[in-house]
Amino acid sequence: AAPFSAYIALICLMAALAVKCGALFGLGALLFVASDTLLGLRLFGKISFPHSGTAVMVSYYLALYLFALGSLALR
Repeated sequence: AAPFSAYIALICLMAALAVKCGALFGLGALLFVASDTLLGLRLFGKISFPHSGTAVMVSYYLALYLFALGSLALR
């Protein structure tokens, strides 16, 4: 339970810091948290819905895309 709690704390810290960096980072962080939440529900909560795997991957890749756009906007 301790590693899982530490991971959740780090994800929340990342999201809070990302929001301070701008809208693209904030939205990317929100999608990243959503992706990890869906993944956790599927793997550990045994809660699934049709196309949940697709939802995890789409939200994950959109998060990465927004992080990249945010980084380019800072240049």
